[in-house]
Amino acid sequence: MNLKIIYHKHNRERKNIPPINSHILYFYELTFVLDGSLTYIVDNKVIELKTNDAIFIKYGQQRERKVQTSKTNYISFNFLIEEKLDFPTYLKNIIDNELKLAFLYYDEMISAMTSSTTKISNLLINIIEKLLSYQTKVSCSPLTEKIIIFLKENKYGKITLKDIENLTFFSSEYCEKIFKKDTGKTILKYFNTLKIEKAKELIIIGELSLSEISEKLGFEDYNYFSRLFSKIIGCSPKNYLNKWIKQIY
Repeated sequence: MNLKIIYHKHNRERKNIPPINSHILYFYELTFVLDGSLTYIVDNKVIELKTNDAIFIKYGQQRERKVQTSKTNYISFNFLIEEKLDFPTYLKNIIDNELKLAFLYYDEMISAMTSSTTKISNLLINIIEKLLSYQTKVSCSPLTEKIIIFLKENKYGKITLKDIENLTFFSSEYCEKIFKKDTGKTILKYFNTLKIEKAKELIIIGELSLSEISEKLGFEDYNYFSRLFSKIIGCSPKNYLNKWIKQIY
């Protein structure tokens, strides 16, 4: 992505947030409400943002923000980008743990005074790519949704196709057929991807060593975990950690 940061800010629970008068934007805006509320008017439509909501305002839209007297914690990015973005204006309850981690890195960069424009741009690109991945998710059959919930609940352990049969009362062959049709992946591949995505999160949090993360996620062999991580992410767990450290500092 070719992105240019115009302005960025983290407002930490300040009272009496001033209004923004109505005007046409000549950039894009992404604002995330971590706690509290904000009221926008975009193209004459009132949008009430609550905790974990976000707003995406396109280049050329008319924006106004009302005064906010209660404490509100929000992060806002103004930017230009060559790629076309078609997010809805109101992104309800969009902030998950991965986005919260991204905002944590943002704060760490600001606090450490290492927040170069390039680093902030790279972080925002990661956030936009995450939002794009949410947007491309398709609805699944009830059977697939049930299996996905089971996989997420057991990502720290092990599962077998027999477990899936006991869960669904269908044959593993039938479950695999429906699951792959809905997700494009086999059940095992989807399960391993869940584990590795969780591993990424744990690596970034930094409270566990790589071997401890491997063990926590149910891998008995660290070398197998490392190979699987490399296959799915494109680099080893150690290289992934080093990339994040370099991005922050």
